[in-house]
Amino acid sequence: MFRRTALFSVLILVLICIGSPTFSEEVEPMETVKEKKPLVLSEIGRDEGLKDLSVSSIIQDRDGFMWFGTQGGLHKYDGRDMVVYRTNPFQSDGIVHNLIQTMFYDEYNHTLWLGTYQGISKLDITSNTFTNYTMETHGLSNNIIVAITKDSSGDMWFGTMNGLNRLNPITEVLESYDISEEVVRSLLVDSKGRLLVGTYNGMWAFDYADNELDYIDIEYPSLYVMVIKEFEEGLLTLGMWDGGVMTVDMDYRIVDRFSYDDNRVYACTRLRIKLCGLVLGVEACSWRMENKYITIVEQVLKGILVTQLSILL
Repeated sequence: MFRRTALFSVLILVLICIGSPTFSEEVEPMETVKEKKPLVLSEIGRDEGLKDLSVSSIIQDRDGFMWFGTQGGLHKYDGRDMVVYRTNPFQSDGIVHNLIQTMFYDEYNHTLWLGTYQGISKLDITSNTFTNYTMETHGLSNNIIVAITKDSSGDMWFGTMNGLNRLNPITEVLESYDISEEVVRSLLVDSKGRLLVGTYNGMWAFDYADNELDYIDIEYPSLYVMVIKEFEEGLLTLGMWDGGVMTVDMDYRIVDRFSYDDNRVYACTRLRIKLCGLVLGVEACSWRMENKYITIVEQVLKGILVTQLSILL
């Protein structure tokens, strides 16, 4: 019932989390934006080289290139031209599968990790080569990868539709961990270095000493923890399917809860007004600066909407 992804279904609601002040603060009217500083919108679609309009993940690397994970492969965009990476059945060292669910960029090693529906692909951007990890080759617990992160030791962690996986990228040794209710939806290494795991049965923390997962027993509005973020150091934000948003401190004490007309939270992010923002498949976005808000309502279901903000408040 809850196996929804950005690839197979439209996002019901994406709540853009905009800081520690209340989520319910009244939004400033659009008149606060002076006419001489207009909002400029441009679309990246098929005309710009996007081979598939189902975009699940967007990343910018340290050189400024944009990477788009889609249902039809990986796309690299330099602002003018698009390079597309797709599965070749006659090439064993290419991308493992075209259907990309999530991506993670390792800036230090300049590598891009792709979570697909047939395992993991690691792209070494410098050498432009792929290394693949699957159930068949490395013993992944499941080939559908929905969350990726890297811990302080350099190990890579992968959340799947059936368990958690840990990979040492040097030795390529992979270890799997069972999860209650199987599905891992989100991963976060917080400012204390702890690996937090969002599942369909609440949030867990990995105990490195005992090499096991410990359950975080708090009063969840919903057990379906879809996203975990630490937008401000010392404050964790949890987005839950049919549970709204909850903030907790680093001792897992509940700080605040936020409820909406539609509490099916799928993702939370923070967009910074000083940068060119990227908005994918969202119905409502809010940008905040000095207690003033600008809200843009835009349903984007055809490729990628690039939003360049030039705003004077």
